[in-house]
Amino acid sequence: MLLPSKLFAYQDSVLPLLPEILRHLDTPKTPNEIALALASTNTDPTRLIEALDCLYALGRIALSEEGKLHRC
Repeated sequence: MLLPSKLFAYQDSVLPLLPEILRHLDTPKTPNEIALALASTNTDPTRLIEALDCLYALGRIALSEEGKLHRC
């Protein structure tokens, strides 16, 4: 996971994506729907996956049996 440091700026890390993803999860969505919603700000699918992993590990999102993400 890319975090801000002396080598990487905040904007280059996954942290700016976390509130953006949570903002789009007002209703449950699939990861693909989130990727399409963030297409204008995020072009790297690896960053999106890392951000989703981070939110899941922090207990901020969960995955339903239907494959949709929702806020906890």
